[in-house]
Amino acid sequence: MPILEGSHGPSRILNGKEVIPTYKYPWIVKIIGSRSCSGSLISEKYVLTSAYCLTRLGADSDKKCLNGKANSTCFVSKAHIKIRLPWILSYQYKVTLDVARVIPHPDYQHSCKAHDIGLIELKKVFKCDFYTLPLCIPQKNYTNERSRIITTGWGVITADGTVGSLKLRSGEMQVTALKTCVPLPECLRANASTLLCTKGTNSHQKPCKGDSGASAFWDVGDGHAYFGLGVTSLPDAKKCIPSKPVTYTSVFAYLDWIKKYVKNLPKPYKKFGKLLDNVPQKSSRGHLWFLW
Repeated sequence: MPILEGSHGPSRILNGKEVIPTYKYPWIVKIIGSRSCSGSLISEKYVLTSAYCLTRLGADSDKKCLNGKANSTCFVSKAHIKIRLPWILSYQYKVTLDVARVIPHPDYQHSCKAHDIGLIELKKVFKCDFYTLPLCIPQKNYTNERSRIITTGWGVITADGTVGSLKLRSGEMQVTALKTCVPLPECLRANASTLLCTKGTNSHQKPCKGDSGASAFWDVGDGHAYFGLGVTSLPDAKKCIPSKPVTYTSVFAYLDWIKKYVKNLPKPYKKFGKLLDNVPQKSSRGHLWFLW
């Protein structure tokens, strides 16, 4: 697993370490809409993100969006959202993709981010190449309290939430017992099984505002292949406290819902973290090729 931001320098994730080159994690995309967010390519036409990233800014003060399930008026239209594929440098972009449809989870509650997961369908398939590949979705629950996951984003880089970043950064979080994240907001308690509780591998690491929607992913092969275990789902706190645990939306908990829309999830040459005997030649970048 890559050595990520730790005690070797002053920056934190709240920011972590700049990802160089950007295509080190070739599924990451930047979402441009009413909010600044991230997402992950999970097939030729679909991006996985948080439902929060699909909401309009006005939803934050609209009583109709804050009382129970968010309705269709709480979300941006497809015309007001774009997907940008990072290029070699994280503040440069290879191409901007148009959106065919935004698909927030139907039970999403904007007031406390319950069921905070969503999909974006692209108008056209993206070109799968050396720089752009999809992230694998777990077909079983890999998560345990020993899991260390990589988290990324373009979010703010100071604890007071005042300084942003144009550069993609990464850090490391460790999955921990759910009780570490309690007390949960009332509307999340009934859905606790859909959450991953994490804490920074040291007190300086944590995603912050602007990092929502990104996948927290697990290295299953020493840099050869990854599974997306969680989606970054952040509260509306004005400040980010580095030592405070953070919850992610569990991807596996919503696998059946994802499969309703995404019919061609990539099939890696990996099964449950173990290499098959007939693994093909890997790319020079170290990632395994995918089957569609």
